[in-house]
Amino acid sequence: MPRASICVRRAGKLYRLAWFNESKSGIYLGRFGSDRDHHHSYHRDGNRHHKAGAETWQPFQHASLDSFKGIAQLESSTQWLAPVWLKPVTEFAGAPPGELEITVSGDDPAGRELNLSIDWWLFEHPARVEMERVASSIGTMHPDAVDRAYREMPLDHYPDHSVAIVLATWPRTS
Repeated sequence: MPRASICVRRAGKLYRLAWFNESKSGIYLGRFGSDRDHHHSYHRDGNRHHKAGAETWQPFQHASLDSFKGIAQLESSTQWLAPVWLKPVTEFAGAPPGELEITVSGDDPAGRELNLSIDWWLFEHPARVEMERVASSIGTMHPDAVDRAYREMPLDHYPDHSVAIVLATWPRTS
């Protein structure tokens, strides 16, 4: 079970598009909707990479999670809220007890197509003020946002750290 699900509500339906989880071996950010498992891993030893099915790409070494200081962006993505993502396989009945559900609206009152941005951050607790400043500056990048969400999740296995998730939906331009 994921620790958190990133969802979009559109036309009365809930869609789960991304997930977050953590274990003693690291933190993991993933995507739903593809025929392959897509995720980003930050392992305890500092090894980071993306995976798509069995294929690993963009590997690099970072500070170990136990010694990490400050803030770091783990991943940033933008996706069009198109039928290719909002489909039966990503429909979601809602988070079970113990799982956090973070939801933004995919409905635009003006009827425009929307994009969704997801920004994932890792921060050490003494850097919380800096993290909140960064999250606020991300919000100014989309002054026409239809909906926004910001959540911090303290990590169970890395008690000096949290993951922050910044979401926004805004009108798609052709």
